Formats: sequence, structure tokens, C-alpha cells
Amino acid sequence: EARDLEELNFVISANVDQGSKEVLDMIYLPLSMLFNVTLQQQMQQKQRKQGQPLPKERVVIAGLDCLLSLLRMLRAASTSSSPASSSSSSAAAPPHKLKSEEITAMTTSILAWLSSFLEHHRTFSEEINLHVVATVQFTFERFLPSAEKLVPKQIKPHIGCHIAYTLEQVIEASSKGSQGSKALVKSLLSSASCIVRYLSRDQRIIAFFLPGIVSKLSVVLLQAAGKSKEHFASRIHNESLRQCVTGPMANSACIEQAIECFALILESCFQSYEPREDNAGASRGEVYLDKLNRIVKGEETESASSSMMAEDCNEEMERIADKQLARKGKEEFVVDCDHSWYTSSFEKVEQMMKHFLPDLCGHPSHSVRKCIANSISKVSQKCRQFQKSRCFLECLLALSHDDVSDINAKASELVYSYGERYAGCKRLQQKLLEEVDVIFADYLRELVPAAKHTSSLTLLAKKLSSLLCLGRCMYIKHLYKEKINYLTRFLDALRNCFSFDVMKTMERSGGPLIWYKNPNDAVTRNGEGGEASAAELGKAAVVLPRMHSNFAFLHTLEDYEAATLICRTLGIIALETQCSESIPVFDYIVRYHLALFEGSDKDNHGWYLKAMSSCSMMSEMLAGCDTLGEVDAKQRESLSSAVSLMIEEESSAELWETVLDGPHSRCTQLSCIILESFAVFSRILGDVFTERYEFLPTALYVLLDKFGDDRNPNLQASAETSLRCICSHCHYTSIPDLLFKNSDYVIDTLVNHLMHLELYPHTTRIFKAVVTVMQRSDENCLAFLGLIREPCHIMSQNMSVYARHMHTGHIENYIDILHSLAGMCLSGAEAYSLLPDEKKEDHRETSAFVLETSSSMALQCSELLHTASAGLGTMLLLDIINLNIKALVGSSKLLPTIASTWPQIMLVLKFNRKHVVGKCVRLLAVMVKLGGKFMQNRVLNSFWPALDRLLRQQENAQLQCAALDALCMLDSECVPPRVSLRAAKTLSLLLKTNSKAIQVPLHKAVSSLMKIDYDPMFTYLFQYSDECTYTKLKITNN
Repeated sequence: EARDLEELNFVISANVDQGSKEVLDMIYLPLSMLFNVTLQQQMQQKQRKQGQPLPKERVVIAGLDCLLSLLRMLRAASTSSSPASSSSSSAAAPPHKLKSEEITAMTTSILAWLSSFLEHHRTFSEEINLHVVATVQFTFERFLPSAEKLVPKQIKPHIGCHIAYTLEQVIEASSKGSQGSKALVKSLLSSASCIVRYLSRDQRIIAFFLPGIVSKLSVVLLQAAGKSKEHFASRIHNESLRQCVTGPMANSACIEQAIECFALILESCFQSYEPREDNAGASRGEVYLDKLNRIVKGEETESASSSMMAEDCNEEMERIADKQLARKGKEEFVVDCDHSWYTSSFEKVEQMMKHFLPDLCGHPSHSVRKCIANSISKVSQKCRQFQKSRCFLECLLALSHDDVSDINAKASELVYSYGERYAGCKRLQQKLLEEVDVIFADYLRELVPAAKHTSSLTLLAKKLSSLLCLGRCMYIKHLYKEKINYLTRFLDALRNCFSFDVMKTMERSGGPLIWYKNPNDAVTRNGEGGEASAAELGKAAVVLPRMHSNFAFLHTLEDYEAATLICRTLGIIALETQCSESIPVFDYIVRYHLALFEGSDKDNHGWYLKAMSSCSMMSEMLAGCDTLGEVDAKQRESLSSAVSLMIEEESSAELWETVLDGPHSRCTQLSCIILESFAVFSRILGDVFTERYEFLPTALYVLLDKFGDDRNPNLQASAETSLRCICSHCHYTSIPDLLFKNSDYVIDTLVNHLMHLELYPHTTRIFKAVVTVMQRSDENCLAFLGLIREPCHIMSQNMSVYARHMHTGHIENYIDILHSLAGMCLSGAEAYSLLPDEKKEDHRETSAFVLETSSSMALQCSELLHTASAGLGTMLLLDIINLNIKALVGSSKLLPTIASTWPQIMLVLKFNRKHVVGKCVRLLAVMVKLGGKFMQNRVLNSFWPALDRLLRQQENAQLQCAALDALCMLDSECVPPRVSLRAAKTLSLLLKTNSKAIQVPLHKAVSSLMKIDYDPMFTYLFQYSDECTYTKLKITNN
């Protein structure tokens, strides 16, 4: 019964130090019977047939607990016995003392039981297996080390079975996925580490078991990396073989335990080996030649050299003698560890590690990455051969860019130590560079394929970034001087990572806006998105992309951040190399980018894709230089020179007029990327961007041109984003503030180009952008109106009756300019009226300009009413006239302007289009109201007949409502008595029709007319209206 075994376990635990032969035999006999019945499967099947049940699980667990207590008792007994004492005085030994032969016999049986339990683990429950693993761990961690001299050589097969079955059980449990037990796997790996630690006492034995242990642990760690055994046979990096990691090997504690066990076996096997190569790679013959050269030069005495050679000869003789002795007495389960064995074993281990260890450096758990860094550090310190391991170097390169500072610092220190081992000899440095070149070439082949898979680009980016920084500037200098083709291939591959999808980069998809962090935070042109704060604008340039579907490879933010990590590291190290080593690596990369714009195939489809990806790559690379902080003057000058060249090329008139303004479907996207790159330049240079002529003055003209282009809203959005980012990085409060403080060269350029409009056809669009920006700001309105007097005068001359036919293509932009300018004039007039009397004198000239401009614009718009396209053009002109008339209120120019524009507006009513006529009627009502008594004759002869005609069109309720609204706007000063009488009659007739479509505006018009002239309206109401209508009107009037 289980209860009996539990009581026995309690008794044994209480009397561990009383382990006599009789006591041990009494414990050993029932345990042997229990375990023999449990472990013999064939006998178990016979018992099932005969109806004899197997021992219950609780009984087996209790038996394993008793076995553990038995091991403790044996451990206590073995400390008082030794093989020497037992052999010399075996006859005289007390009967109650346990002999060494008896301890070894029991130990062998216990190990055999444990082997059988581990072998047939499938037939037992998880709880039984956990007890077995705990017993195995105690055996190799506490019992066998204390009884080492009592254990015979025959237990080696059992130990081999233990480590083999333990690791096989780990593989089987981890391969079950979510059904596997994490606790069991962790315990098994801990037991495997204990067995390895015990076997490491004899290096020849642990070397014998090395292949099996390493191969099985590699399978387990492959599962943790999401791979299968097929990766061992696959020479090509195939991402399709990856699997989803679930179950025990998805647990960080299990992975750490497996890595520590793997490091322990390597440390145990290779720590005593000193490679034959001296001086980190020099052969023995080369060492002797170096010594002879030093003797010739007098740097070393001949006696010292001969003594060193004698020592080497003695070591060689001792090694040969040891090998001969080993051949004479050859043992089982041991390996003679000579140079060839170490070399071949190292190569095989390296082949296995490269399939999983670098991949685990990208594990999401920081504890796993820290375990890898610590394991590499331990193995490298104790095993010189692994100091040259490429797999270890790749792991350290990846961990050098880890997010955790402790891991980052440790890995960076190890990489630095890796390079320092080669620092003393140029020949060894060259050998190091050749090895790194092979790694770099492999990374180049993997870069673009890795960009297609989200799971591999992040890790590869960290490796490449660390590799570029190897030796501070040593490796990038080596690439430029000796491997320029590698550097060019690297730039090509990196640019291809930023490639845009051929099928998705269509005009309808719009500009990518890839430099804006969140498209929902973007401020729209009409201000509907709200105002962005200074902190948000500071992040707007080159922080994270708007992950548009245009990228061919970079589908997620993680991918994009990985690609930008490479770009920014390249920019930092190239700039530092150029400034500290006087090697123009940074300039070479800039020339590589600008060479695209110098080619003759700019109309080619592939050129647009290359240009877009190259601009994206360069923007991210330059943004990395911003992380340098306070750079020195030399670095600042190199950055300024590169930015100047790029702005000059990307803002050239030839590029924008021929390439970016063409019919190609990708012109918009390339234009957006170039416009947004100007924001990157402002972030890098800061205030310098606005102080020097080759920066902001050159870029601002292009930005304003596209900001005023209503034909393409995507270009407008990108231009506005860049302008806002420039304001943020160059310390301007807003875009109007930017233009006002840089208005000197902006206005001068506008005046010059407006005088030669046939040579600069985009000038009107730029002028429209300037006026539109200033219209949004209430600050400096009067001051800015004074600045644009001259360009407004020239523009007015170009659009006059005599010169308008020469610039017909600019009329649409001119109307937009007039609309924005009219709003500014109205704001300026209101601002001037609110000024105190003592300050009005300072702005008297500006006020005169506002009045003159408003009157002139109203006249020009009235002339353009018959040339503008029907619909939006005419509506916009009517709005401009309305704004100008309101700006002239209180001035002597109001009535002449109304008199001049009245006939043209009355002619518009004859077109009889709903929207145009309705807006025209309301504008005429405004003019009548502002004109006062001056307008009575015009109301009687022209305005009221037009209103009466519209009111009688019962089939068009929209025009009737417009006429009624206009009638509501009139007052008694401008309405003569005859008009009020006729209006009362017409409104009374409309009341009689009782139309619901015009009921509300009709009642308002009746109420308004009764305020103007009550008597006629009252008379007609009694004559033409019923009692119900009169009552409603009375209530409404009250």
C-alpha cells in the first residue's frame, strides 16, 4: 500500500545516518520488487490478462520517494567507507558497517532502475516522471560526487543512458506543443545540466558524449527558434520552414535552461584546449620566423629563442607519449582529445549553432537574450577556440543593439574585445577584415529577402548596424578603400528595402506622407484637423512612417524601424569616418543618391521607383545624423554641404517642370517624398536651415508652389506638413510667421517673376499660396498687407482688360488670389477700425491701400463675371465682391464701387441658374442695404422687378426662397413707398397659395416688410388672406 511506503519513507528520512547493511537490505528488497514489477512491460501485460492490476500511481510515487531517501542514506554511508579501507580490512569490518562493494552494487541497481524509468517514460504520468527526474538530479548532483571513489567503471553505460533518455524526453515533451509540460521540460533540462556537470570531471568521458548531447540540445533549441530538423539539411535561409513556437519551448525559463546546458557542455569539453596557433592565428612556422627576425634585429636573444623552442619540443614529446599510453590501455566510453578532434568537433558544433543561436538573439524575452550574452561570455573566456566563433560574433553583433542597456553594454564590450585581440598586428587585422567581409557579403544576400519577412529583418538590421560600427571606423574605412563594390552593393540592397510596390503606387493612392507619425494628427488645409502642438510637430519629421500600402517589403512598423536602424547607423558612422579619418565615405553615399537624378532615363518606369526608394533611404540616413547631438564644426559643415547639394538637385526647376510635373502615374508620390524630405533637412540643421541662402530660400519657393496647387491635394498635404515641420525645428510660431520673417526674398522673387509671367507660369500659384497662408493668421495682417502692395499692383495690371488676353491660363489662380486678398482686406479694415486714434496714423498708408485694393478688386471681379466659368468661378467672384463691399463700409469709395459693379451683377440674373442667381440676389440686397437712400431709385427700377419676377416663379421654390431672403435684408431707408406697396401685394398673393416649401422664409419676409411699412401690408392681408393666415402672421409679428 502507498501508506506503508510513505511511513517507510518517513522512518528512513528520520534515520538517514543509521544506514547499516541490514537496514539497507530491508529497504532495498521491497523497492526492487516494486520497481521490477512496474518496469517490466511484458510482465505487466501478462498480469493484465490474468486480472492482476498494475501498481497504482500513488504507490509508484511513494516508492520513488523511498528511493530518494535510500540515496540519502547511501550517501551518508559512503562517506564512512572507501575502496582502500574496505579492501585492506574487509574481514575485520564490523557487521553493521556497509562495505564499499555493497554500496557500489546498490548504486548500480539504482542507476539501472532510473534508466528504465527514463526509457519507458511514455507509460508513466507526468507526476511520476517529475519524481524520477528529481531523483536523477539528486543522484548526479549530491550522491555520485560524494561517492566517486566507490563507483565502478561499469556505471558509464547507465550514465550514457540517463543523458540520452533525458534529452529524448525533452525533445518529445517539447514537440507536443501546447500539450507539453513546461515544468517537466525545465526539470529535465536541469537534470541534464547536473549529468553534464558530473561527467565534466573526466574530460575524455564528456568528450565521448559531446556529439549526442549537442545534437539533441540543438533540436530543442531549434524548436525554440521556430525551426525544425529540416534546417540542418537546408543550406539556404528559408523562412518558409519556420513554425509557430508553442508549448514548453515558448517559455523563456526552459530556453534559458537549454542554453545554459549547451554552454556547460562546450565549456567542459573545450576549456583545457589551447589552439596550436599562436598570436591569434599565426602558425608555428610563422612564429619561429618572427622569432628569428627579432634575433636578427637584436630585439631578442638567441638563448631565449632556443629555450622557447625546447619547451615546444618537450610539449610535443609529452603529447606523443600520452597518446601512446592511451593506445595501450584503451578504455570504453572515452575519447582521446587531440588537435584533430578539437578542430572537427568545433566545426560541427559551429555548424549546429548557426541554425538557432543567432535567431534566439531576437527573442522577445530580455532574460533569454541576457542568458545568451552571459553564456557567450563564459564560453569565450574559458575556451580560446570559441573566441573566433563566427556564430558567437553574429550573436554579439545582434545584442550590441539590444534595447536593454545591460545586454547592450555586455555585448558591446565583448565585440570590442573581439577586435582588440587583433589590434597588435596588421596581418592579423587583415585576417579579421577578411573574415568580416565574408559575414558582410552573407548579410548583403540576406537583406532584401529578409525585408519580405517580419521575423528576420529586425535581427539582421541589428547585426548589420553593429558590423558597420566594428572597430569604430575601421570597417567602414576598409569598405571604402578596399571593398568599394561591397559598399555599392550594400547601398543598392538597402535602397531596395525601401522599394515601393509597382501595383500599389498609383496616382489614386495619393502621396505617402511617410514622414508623418500619425496621419490622423495631420492638420488639414481648412483647419478641420485642429492645430498640432509644437511637440507633435517636432515628431512629425522622420520618426515613424505612415504605414501606407505602397511599400513593397516594409509592411509593418517593426520592419520599417529595422530598415531605418541600418540607415541611421550608416549615416552616423559614415559622417564620423569622414570627419575623423578624412575619408569621404559620407560624400560617396550622397553622390550615389544624386547620381540617380543625373541619368538620362528619368522618364523610365523603374527610375521613379528607384528615386522614391533612394529619397526615403537618404532621408532616414540623414535623420540618423540628428542623433549625434552637439556635433563639431567639421561634421556640421559636412552635413550642410550634403544637404545643400540635395536641395539644389531636388528643387531644380528642370526636375519639377519636366519629371515631377509629367503624366507618369508616380509623379505625385515622388514629389511628396521630395517635399517631405525638406522637413528632414530642417530637423538636421535647425536654425542654420533658415540662415543660409542655399537652404530655406531655395526649398521655400518649391514648397509654396505646391502648397498653392489646388489640382493635387496630396501635394498640398505634403507641402503643408513640411512647412509645419520647418516651423517647429527652426523656431517659428506658425507658417505665417515663417513667411513674414522671410518676406524680403519671397516678395522680391514674386515681383520679379510677376513682371515676366510668361517665363515663370507658376508664379501666380505661389502668390496664391502666400496670400492663403497670410489669410489664416490674424497677426501682422496690416504689416503684411503693406508688403504685398507691389505684387498686387503688378498682378492687377496683368489681369486688366488690356492685358488679360495674354495671361488667360492664370485667371483661375488670379480669382483664388483675389478671394484670399479680399478676406485679408476685410480683416485689415476691421483691424484698422479697432486701432486707437494715435496708432491709426502709422497705418494710414496701409488703410488707403486696403480701400483702393478693395475697390479695384470689386471692379475687376465684376468684369470677370462674364469670362469665368459658370458655377464655382462665378460664385467665387460674387463672394469676392461681397467681401470688398463690406471692406469699403464707411469710406468714400463705397458708393462709386457699388454704382460701377451694379450693372454687371444685374446682368448675371438673366442667366437664371439657381445657385448663381440666388447668390447674386443676396449680394444685391447687401449692396442696397449698405447704399441706403442712394439705392432707392435702383431698387425701384431694377432690383424690385427682378425680385418680383423670381417671386412669381412658383415652379422654382429655391429661387423664391432666395428672393424672400434678400427682401428680409432690406430696411426702410433704401425701400421707397411704391416698392413696399408692390411687395405687400406680391407677398399677400404668395400667402394665398399656401406653399409649404416657402412658408418659413415667406413669414419672415412679411414680418420684415411690416416693420418697413405697416399700412400697405396690413391692408393687403385683410384683402387677400383668410382669417387663419392673418392670425398666424399676427402671432409671428408679435
